[in-house]
Amino acid sequence: MTCYQCGQAASARCVRCSRPFCPSHGRIHCDRCRAPESAVPSTFLYRGAVLLAVLTLGVGVWHLVAWPQFPSPPIAAKELLAATPAQATHAGEAPALQETPTPTPEPAAPTPAPSEPRRYTVQPGNTLSAIAAQFGVSVDEIVAANNLPSAAALQIGQELVIPGG
Repeated sequence: MTCYQCGQAASARCVRCSRPFCPSHGRIHCDRCRAPESAVPSTFLYRGAVLLAVLTLGVGVWHLVAWPQFPSPPIAAKELLAATPAQATHAGEAPALQETPTPTPEPAAPTPAPSEPRRYTVQPGNTLSAIAAQFGVSVDEIVAANNLPSAAALQIGQELVIPGG
């Protein structure tokens, strides 16, 4: 057995590539395996990483393009928000879903006497901006008159004081 590089008698074999080498051309590994260029990942690893990145990008683009074609989820978020706790059959269960009727706008209430404040009971599907538009006041005025923590703090059946007159 002779050294792969100089032709002298080999004293060992490289544990990585099994080349025979002499004491001047290696200790555990031969000089070729210890060279900096052999520490660079192989082209298979590089090409595999690039292929994986391209496939991932392709799947991501496909999801963006194909997403609107997928069927909508069976439970709409509006239905879950509109369901009241009384509709739940047991504690901890999701409320039973029922078809929500389209709310019909209430006829404009007659203008009350200036001494008594106007009142409005919140119906399913009402928003604060729609109520404000119906009575000709601003959302901020309704929030202030009812001490609401935010404009989104409406509950079905809640009675609101409508400012102005």
